Amino acid sequence: MPPVQVVRPPEEQRRAKRLKRIGALLLVVGVLLFVVPSAVVHGLCAFVPCSPLRPEVGFSLTEDGRTAVETGRAAAVDLQELVVMSGVDPSWGESPVIWKVERTGDVPADWSGEIVLGEVPVGFDEAVPLTVPLTDGTAVGVSNGCYFSTAPVPAGPVPPGVVTLEYEQRPTDEFRATNTGFTPCAPEDDPSRPWIGASMLLGLALGAVGLACVIVAGYRYGPTTRRRGAA
Repeated sequence: MPPVQVVRPPEEQRRAKRLKRIGALLLVVGVLLFVVPSAVVHGLCAFVPCSPLRPEVGFSLTEDGRTAVETGRAAAVDLQELVVMSGVDPSWGESPVIWKVERTGDVPADWSGEIVLGEVPVGFDEAVPLTVPLTDGTAVGVSNGCYFSTAPVPAGPVPPGVVTLEYEQRPTDEFRATNTGFTPCAPEDDPSRPWIGASMLLGLALGAVGLACVIVAGYRYGPTTRRRGAA
């Protein structure tokens, strides 16, 4: 004989509803804990492919005639290292480094992102001391620890009052105010935001528990079938 649907007793139906509500709530909270922190850091790029932002790197002339690297204020906030590379075709992570400074502390709140070549800025330590002339450097690179930008060292003298880029020059104040910053590191790579990674892991856990509750409620307390005449 064909099976018939058997409705669960009222008490079991109430249990199923409670379990489904709890599961749905945990799912919603889990999704929010996973999605919101990533969106806070990455914006739209948390959901669609985006190319990471990398600042342009330029060069300026200080008042006392020295050459400085310029990153702009936005990039300076997250700047973690600066390297001077040598070689005919310098490449980040592969070319010889003749000078390197790394972020070890706080930088001035009003820092413009100017780093005089050969002079360790406030908040940084010298990781690779200068042992050869700076004129041996052919490129400079800056990084926030996850993304980097490089620029060739100008072949000729750097004029005053402007930032010299690879293909153009801009007024110094304009460059410092408008140059883009870095795309922040991913939560799992960013030691300054440990709460983001923890929030995403908690979101995954709560979402999994919520989904399990919904499945159990449907399987354990939902309608069942039984053959006619079966006890």
